[in-house]
Amino acid sequence: MPHVSDLDKALDEYVFATTDRKPTKKGTGKITLGFNILLFTFITVLSLLQFLVASPQARGISLMGLVLTCTLDTLRFAVVALISAFFVKVFWERLAPSLFAVRALTYQEAIACVLMIGLLTSN
Repeated sequence: MPHVSDLDKALDEYVFATTDRKPTKKGTGKITLGFNILLFTFITVLSLLQFLVASPQARGISLMGLVLTCTLDTLRFAVVALISAFFVKVFWERLAPSLFAVRALTYQEAIACVLMIGLLTSN
């Protein structure tokens, strides 16, 4: 029985022979710490702007109160995201490889998964 990588290679060869697509290198893109910091910063700024624009409570808060509140919210979100990423990584390592032919997640990939889920589910 052929391995999954052999099937992927054969499928790629078929797709590239029958279409005008160019082959790409699979697996060259990696989730890095810089990507996660950029994603975290984007979520933080988006949440701040959403609070300032949509919340009626933002009008009555002083600048120092706003800075303190945003700092505490950012720290809380970071701690929860890091702990959640640990659980995602452990869960993935224990369940996914036993059910499917997939590789283990790195911690940076688990953090990116948690941040993306947080971004997609934010109001």
